[in-house]
Amino acid sequence: MYLETLLENVVPFIAENFPAGHRFHQDNNPKHSAKLSQEFLSSTGINWVKSPPRSHDLNPIELVWTELIQNVAKRLPKTLGQVIVAVKDYWKTLTPDKCSEFIDKLSNVVPKVLEKNGEWVSLG
Repeated sequence: MYLETLLENVVPFIAENFPAGHRFHQDNNPKHSAKLSQEFLSSTGINWVKSPPRSHDLNPIELVWTELIQNVAKRLPKTLGQVIVAVKDYWKTLTPDKCSEFIDKLSNVVPKVLEKNGEWVSLG
């Protein structure tokens, strides 16, 4: 199923939108890092990048979830209703500009990861 998705969607998308070159990034989900998946990517010419373990900073949605959890936790909610209100309040602050900030952080992280051939990098 995963390889079919790559073949039917990712391979044509990359060929059409990035003919001059690309770097394909996936998280460390077992189906992404399986030998069969890696061989498939290589055989189709997809230039994939190995992800460091626990690489939340390479996935903008993980940055959103982290901030959401921190914001909800600050309120010390005691009921499900309070959690829902806190989540909705955070969601109202999640503007397109704020999402762009999360994505822009990648411009600092990705080159360092590529330099280290996919190994973990310290940003501190």
